Amino acid sequence: MDLIWIASRILLVFQWVSIVYFLGLATIYMTLVLIGFFEMFRYRSARREREDADAINGCGIAPPISVLAPAHNESATICESVRSLLSLSYAQFEVIVINDGSTDNTLELLIR
Repeated sequence: MDLIWIASRILLVFQWVSIVYFLGLATIYMTLVLIGFFEMFRYRSARREREDADAINGCGIAPPISVLAPAHNESATICESVRSLLSLSYAQFEVIVINDGSTDNTLELLIR
C-alpha cells in the first residue's frame, strides 16, 4: 500500500506541474498574440497616415506653404537645420530663414 500511495502522490504532483506549465505557456502565448495585435494596429495606422500624406502631396491640390526659420547666432547648426527643412516631403514649399541681427557668421554660412 505504501508503494501505491507514493505512486499516486507522484502522479498528482506531475498532474499539477503539467497544469501549471500549460497554463503558463498559454498565458505567454496569449500575451504575445495581444502584443502582436496592438503592434500590427499601430503599424497599420502609421502606414495609413503616411499614405494619406502621400496622397495629399501627389494630388496637386495641396496649397503651397512657407516655412519660417528664425536664426539668431545659429552658426553651429544653421546648415543642418536648413538642409532638414529642405528635405520635407511636401508638394510645394519654400524655406525662409530670418536672420535677425546675428553677430556671428550665420549669414555667411547660409550664403555659402
